[in-house]
Amino acid sequence: MTNSVLDNITQQINAFHKVSLKDISASALLNRTDKKFLLPVERIPELLRSIAPYYSVLNISGKSIHPYETIYFDTPDFKLYKEHHIGKPNRMKIRYRRYVTGDEVFFEIKHKLGGLRTGKTRIPRKMMVFELSHAEWDLVHTNSKGIYGLERKLNTTFERITLINKEQVERVTIDISLQFDNFNKHIAYPNTAIVEVKQNSLNTQSPATRQLHSMGCKQCSFSKYAIGTALLEQSVKHNLLKPAILQLQRTENAHRASDYHI
Repeated sequence: MTNSVLDNITQQINAFHKVSLKDISASALLNRTDKKFLLPVERIPELLRSIAPYYSVLNISGKSIHPYETIYFDTPDFKLYKEHHIGKPNRMKIRYRRYVTGDEVFFEIKHKLGGLRTGKTRIPRKMMVFELSHAEWDLVHTNSKGIYGLERKLNTTFERITLINKEQVERVTIDISLQFDNFNKHIAYPNTAIVEVKQNSLNTQSPATRQLHSMGCKQCSFSKYAIGTALLEQSVKHNLLKPAILQLQRTENAHRASDYHI
């Protein structure tokens, strides 16, 4: 992403009404439906300009673009990844997430509920660590009895813009500067944005969804943990993720051959 694109994004964000974390507590959406879209970062200003009248932007300490860092855990044989790969309806992701701007850290379990809704349970922590505590294991086993031997598998970093619908219970997150690291190899996607529309109930006519469709964006099944693992771990199967990986590579750099060969 060039400085001019980032400047254009920042300029568009400045046109939004700003809200604080306290203001948006009612739209936490820890249990929700969600839709994800991939688009080139240079089209983010177009999206922001079109939907600015309908949304507010989260502002913390004078900033509206916020860094995130996440450590994902899995079993030694990648049980959680494999469940995602085969599309298991009830599946989990286990992670530490650091919200850098607010200097907050949470241990989080994110789970698909019947394959349709996404739920999230989390507990605040003082720092990100590489091993789970007794309290965190208790939370894991509350959600699933068959998970043991969790270890860190993937680190992701990105920057997020969070928009809150003024009229509906809906959030739109725009993630840029995405990077994956499996503590051995690293890969970055500076030219791709992940847009996620999060709602308490499915509404295909929200301003953001309508605009994304009008821009020709197609909905994409995209898990940062699953995609990052598929890209960096040679030992795991990833054939069912090929459509998402190809869409990511086309979005990132359509004018030259991908560095990732399937």
